[in-house]
Amino acid sequence: MKFSLRNLAAGLGAALFLAACGGGGDSSPPAETSLPIADAGSNQTVNMGDTVTLRGSGNSPNQGSLSYKWTLAGKPTSSTATLSGDSTQAPSFTADLPGTYTADLIVHDGTASSKPSRVVITANNTEPVAITQTQYSVRLGTATLGLDGTASLAPTGSSGALSYLWTLLEKPEGSAGNISDYTSGNATLHLDIAGSYILQLVVSHNGKDSQPARVEVTVSSGNAPPVAVAEDITIKLGETARLDGSASYDPDQQPLQYRWRFAQYGAAPAYSPLPELANANSARPSFTPAAVGDYLLEFFVYDGNWQSAIQKVKVTVVKPDSFPGKNLPLAGKLVGTGYYPSSSVGEQEVGGRANFMFEGYDPEGEPIQLIKAELIAIPQGSTATLVEALPGSGMPTYQKIQKLDLAGDYTVRMTVSDGVNELVSTATVTAKIGGINNTPSAGTIKPIAASVLVNEPMLFLASSASDPDGDPFSFHWSLFDKPDGSQAALVAEIEPESREYRRARLIPDVPGVYTVRLEVEDDRGMRSSSYAQTQAIAKLVNNPPEIRRIAYRTQHTQLRDTTPYQLLPCMIIPFTPVVIDPDGDTIYTHRTLISKPEGGNHGNNRNSGLCKTSSETFSVPGEYVFRYQISDGIADLPDYDFTIAIDSLSNARGIVLEDIFSPGSASEQSALQPWPYVRQVPENYGGGSSQPGTAPMAEKTFRLTAMNGNYTIVDVRGEHLNGNISRLTPYFDGLTEGQVIPQGSTVEVKLMSPLFNCLRNDETLYEGFRWTFRVKEIPEQTFVYEHWRSAILNNGATPWPQCAPEQ
Repeated sequence: MKFSLRNLAAGLGAALFLAACGGGGDSSPPAETSLPIADAGSNQTVNMGDTVTLRGSGNSPNQGSLSYKWTLAGKPTSSTATLSGDSTQAPSFTADLPGTYTADLIVHDGTASSKPSRVVITANNTEPVAITQTQYSVRLGTATLGLDGTASLAPTGSSGALSYLWTLLEKPEGSAGNISDYTSGNATLHLDIAGSYILQLVVSHNGKDSQPARVEVTVSSGNAPPVAVAEDITIKLGETARLDGSASYDPDQQPLQYRWRFAQYGAAPAYSPLPELANANSARPSFTPAAVGDYLLEFFVYDGNWQSAIQKVKVTVVKPDSFPGKNLPLAGKLVGTGYYPSSSVGEQEVGGRANFMFEGYDPEGEPIQLIKAELIAIPQGSTATLVEALPGSGMPTYQKIQKLDLAGDYTVRMTVSDGVNELVSTATVTAKIGGINNTPSAGTIKPIAASVLVNEPMLFLASSASDPDGDPFSFHWSLFDKPDGSQAALVAEIEPESREYRRARLIPDVPGVYTVRLEVEDDRGMRSSSYAQTQAIAKLVNNPPEIRRIAYRTQHTQLRDTTPYQLLPCMIIPFTPVVIDPDGDTIYTHRTLISKPEGGNHGNNRNSGLCKTSSETFSVPGEYVFRYQISDGIADLPDYDFTIAIDSLSNARGIVLEDIFSPGSASEQSALQPWPYVRQVPENYGGGSSQPGTAPMAEKTFRLTAMNGNYTIVDVRGEHLNGNISRLTPYFDGLTEGQVIPQGSTVEVKLMSPLFNCLRNDETLYEGFRWTFRVKEIPEQTFVYEHWRSAILNNGATPWPQCAPEQ
């Protein structure tokens, strides 16, 4: 049976900038100046995982105001560290691996740039570190997989051997997979069926355990997916960026097709031109950047059956000490636009606001300074003035006319400089009474099915393209990329309901990935400022998906291995199908409630007065039958029926756990939660505090009700997650060790985080907490709740002090 497929989100396009009235430019020759001096600060020794804050300074013999430019010139192999705030005096990065990091600072005083100053940061590991390959892709029939953790590290300066512990955390249902030699640095994973195997490695040294290193192994029936491998690179301005994806591989030894493209967002330094990517369909493409900064590309490979995961690859372009063409002139122009809700270019409604922004770049990455901004022409009788749009924001080249008071032309001339060269540009915004033309939007596009068979139609739909003025607009569809050897062509089609060319069709002639783009243009010639993009894959054969089971989820989306203990009305019970697709296709799921008890409902039962929450719940006891329809877009599975039995509250056993939302407020809601209750969250997942605390804080409130007897609460414990510091230990308010809750009684329990009013150091900006307990008489009734609280800095509020040594 066919059913409507879910919408797929398509990527928004990269910006295409439309010019307003432009002006020419002139440049002045550089003058002989004394160079400012940069000081990158003292060398540092830190621990792995620390956030490193660099502290630069400088002085100028020219008495100029200094600007800063940092680059991370060196880092340990496999480190993914990047600088945050590289144009500030004190940028930071996370030392994600032990080893040596080097950072260079250049300062500019508005006249000249300094020579680089270098600082060296040595990262030690005070705890052992587990290091191993984290992803594998093999095909079914591979009986064993070698695991290697011997690159793991003992604490810096320590002697003695590491001990290893490999643990298999998850495996496909029905698998007998296991790990042999699991206490060795070189263990073996035994594989038997297709699916995902999740394992972890923990290494120990003198009683200290490392953080777990998580490993995912994908076993595919038939053909296994390829793996795209490429490294970030750093080059100097003037050099050619030569990328290398030749280390990519296919487990089945099939030949690979290579695809490189610039990312839709952040592809190049702001306003700089996007370079031509030569040999984009090869393992080793290249391009020549026009400016200092970061270039971001996407890379994937295809083996004729599977597309690899898309890998982000960054090319960092730095300024050399000297090179031909030093002190290159600025490039760009002044652009005039309307202001929200207008999206016009070069025109605006009378009475509206006009923005003027210099959209340009300095090839050498020098900061662009405003020399002068002038309103050189206005309608006769106008009193309009030009002012900085965001004073104090560090964006002086962003100017505005707050109100266009009369119809006519408003022309601005702006002079900008990189400290050596100047550029003059003009732009005009015409104020009109009605009839301005706002930019249309391509919206998003999606494939009707993300996978099809070769020679079967591949359809794409543009359902959200629009024009804010209601103007008619045309659709410009393009086939941006197709597999090697394909002769397929994309044809626009009229969508029956709208009678517009909102659909496009192609017949894929070879297997592979087909990428489609869309721009729209209104009847006055205005094009969308961005394009929409999506893709679909064509295959020679299809292996249908398989639904394994319906799994319940915990409070942070982890799948449970078993059914929760006793399901009750008004209980939040998240559940989801576990579907395996041998080909890795997008899975479409449709769920229907086909049977329910009299008066029963699954959904928002708050309005009916049956429950106290608007979350999805079951309203009354009884059996609820859901029917799942599953498809990969090519093959539809037989209907899969799943029954959930909801017990009566009068039959509830043990403790009923009630979760209170916004306690004590007019909007208070509550819902029952299933046992075991598990909320384990990633590091720094939780709430932020804009200023130091003045008292402990209630992070969450629950009510515990003893239903059919007296019940004892044991193992009541609070833990500080990132340091085990006693003053930062959380606690329960209203619950104590050994507390007995009599039958029919209710206790209200608050999860209290301790006073958080100072920072232990510049790197530790958040603290983690865990609360646990269990019901002694019922082993299934256990409680785990985790939460993190972070300090929000630099928002103009009360500053956060450093903790005193005794704290």
